[in-house]
Amino acid sequence: MSNGAAVQEGLLAALGQRPAALVVDMTSTTFCDSAGVRAVVLTGRQATAAGSELRLVIGSPGVRRVFSVIGADQFVEVYQDLANALAPPCR
Repeated sequence: MSNGAAVQEGLLAALGQRPAALVVDMTSTTFCDSAGVRAVVLTGRQATAAGSELRLVIGSPGVRRVFSVIGADQFVEVYQDLANALAPPCR
């Protein structure tokens, strides 16, 4: 069962705090379906509109591949490790 709606709700709640960058640690994620990708892309667009950045840390090559094939990595920044994702936002 998909949890895309719950993921998007949580991301939007965090985005409501107006962070310069919202870093989402997905290193333990081993599968992400289209609903999850959609939630991330829509949140990424809202982050951009709000002057924020959405950054994903994706450890699984399979999940990174899904984001790449779909083209979602064109809408959000994808990092392989948390240290780089936590670097200060580019302005």
